[in-house]
Amino acid sequence: MYKVIILLFAILLSGVALKAQNKPDPKEVDRITLSLFTAGKWDEVIDKCESAIDEGVDFYVLRFRAGVSYYKKEDYLSAATHFEKALIFNPVDIVSMEYLYYSYLFVGRESEELALISVMPLKLKKKLQVYSKFIYGAYTEGGYTFNSDFSEQRQNGFQRLPNLYNEQKIGNGITYIDLGLMHQIGKNVKIFQSYNNVSATYNEQIMEKINGLKNFDTKTAQDEYYLNINFNLGKAWNLITAFHYMYTRSEDVDLRYDSIVFPWISHYDLVKTPENDFIALLGITKLTGHFRLGLKNSLSNMNNASQLQNTAEIVFYPLGNLNLYTITNATFFTNKQWGGETKSSGILDQMAGWKVFENLWMEAGYTFGYIYNYNELDGFIIFNNSDRISNRVSLNLISPISRHIQLSFRYQYLNQELSTLYYISPKNFNTNITNNTNHKIIGGFKWIF
Repeated sequence: MYKVIILLFAILLSGVALKAQNKPDPKEVDRITLSLFTAGKWDEVIDKCESAIDEGVDFYVLRFRAGVSYYKKEDYLSAATHFEKALIFNPVDIVSMEYLYYSYLFVGRESEELALISVMPLKLKKKLQVYSKFIYGAYTEGGYTFNSDFSEQRQNGFQRLPNLYNEQKIGNGITYIDLGLMHQIGKNVKIFQSYNNVSATYNEQIMEKINGLKNFDTKTAQDEYYLNINFNLGKAWNLITAFHYMYTRSEDVDLRYDSIVFPWISHYDLVKTPENDFIALLGITKLTGHFRLGLKNSLSNMNNASQLQNTAEIVFYPLGNLNLYTITNATFFTNKQWGGETKSSGILDQMAGWKVFENLWMEAGYTFGYIYNYNELDGFIIFNNSDRISNRVSLNLISPISRHIQLSFRYQYLNQELSTLYYISPKNFNTNITNNTNHKIIGGFKWIF
């Protein structure tokens, strides 16, 4: 038994010794990578540096050369990894720090960019014209949603339905405005807060056999406050907390009846109903290689129901930059009506983005599944619509016209289900579903001070 143990121990030591013998000579690695680097052979520099690091050779200039080589190939995610390591070897190297700043900037890693600015020497801050500020940016967007089937639905929505009693509420138009500020607190905390206002108009129709057709124009107004706090945990980890509050005033038709046999309506009143809703979200993301992985969970209260939403996010940058990327969000969703049933469903949102011209990016996406009492973009965008959206097509144009100004244009095609209540007899009613096409157009303006 002792002989076996001694033999295994000898084999282990010989393996360690063999590995040590096969370890490249750092001086030789330095000589070869310097020659390749000077010649601008970026692919060969990368191969030699990565191979040496995998075999246990690691030093400052090796990381610097690897970082610059990836940077020259516009793989900013990989470049950032090596510049971060270079700064561990040499924390006062402002050249690596400058490269790292642009690597973060060009791939949209804002949390890491802000953290780096906060520790930069003043000389480098002046060169790059970047400074830590409590308010470092502002964002505003606004838009309009219209129903292209509104006129047709209003005129012919009750066709082929019994005229004993029918009722429907048709969305006409929605205006939206958002005003937001971006803050930096300390090194690793960034905050975005905004005020949103939504105003919607509807046409409510009631058809009775006795009183005929009645039309009512109603409005819904919604004021919102959104708060997002992002904690940079280091090593490409980010913790996200968000809260979205909504105060809604809905105008509806209140009906009075004069019969218990079948409720013939004797009087119509317009009433306003206030409602307080909210969304609370907690999420975490991790950048690893060319992927950003995230898990986000939210609890919300909308439309007299409570929702639990669990989302897994995968963002893939195949080239290590923003020239091409995909965003996949898979959501498991539960909606529990107060005093009623609980329904669970899944939603898959798939987006692809690519660089079209020097200062223009395009994104195209499709959402699978019913969108109802749903939130996205860390709870910033909410869908507390009264009718379900059965599918959505998205098209975005994003133009960073300078380092400080970004413009955006967003279009969404929404297939929204409209419910029409109708009575077949005094004791037998049903719901008819028709699809209305909605078009959402939003323009945005982002300003980094």
